[in-house]
Amino acid sequence: MNEKKHIDTNVTSLKYKDEFETVYGIITAHKKRAMRAVHNESIGMLWEVGGYVSDRLKRSAWGDGVVRMLAEYIHTKSPKAKGWSYRTIYKMVQFFDTYSSENFRNNQLIMSQCRTDEQRLFYMLYAGREQLEYKELQRAFTWKYSAQSCRVLQIPKKVVIKVKGEWQLLK
Repeated sequence: MNEKKHIDTNVTSLKYKDEFETVYGIITAHKKRAMRAVHNESIGMLWEVGGYVSDRLKRSAWGDGVVRMLAEYIHTKSPKAKGWSYRTIYKMVQFFDTYSSENFRNNQLIMSQCRTDEQRLFYMLYAGREQLEYKELQRAFTWKYSAQSCRVLQIPKKVVIKVKGEWQLLK
């Protein structure tokens, strides 16, 4: 007589629901953190590979043929690995080149420091006009934006307008 005990899940779940939810919450929180860690490492790997290959291409040490050979080499070392074609490697280079540029860093700083669209536009115009590097732009945030700042930069107020919710510079 090999009888299995039948557990009434409705009664059990009502009685232990809070405790079960706590355990399930712990599981899902750790899964999310694990996925975030994997994602962060993947982004780091793409960044590092893109930077390495970008450096070789900029110094003319490598060309298109070498990048193709790299893709083939990775495929022979790890045949089951996907996403390592020469096109994908070039996308990694593009990712690195785009997001390591001074312009991107400046825009990232502006977006994090400014509260209004008017401030963002002002600092973007200011950084562009003065060709500020990242450190110089950081120092610029020590003084506050004002209408007087527009006069200092000779940006007439009517040059900057809001069209369909976006700030635009009139020409």
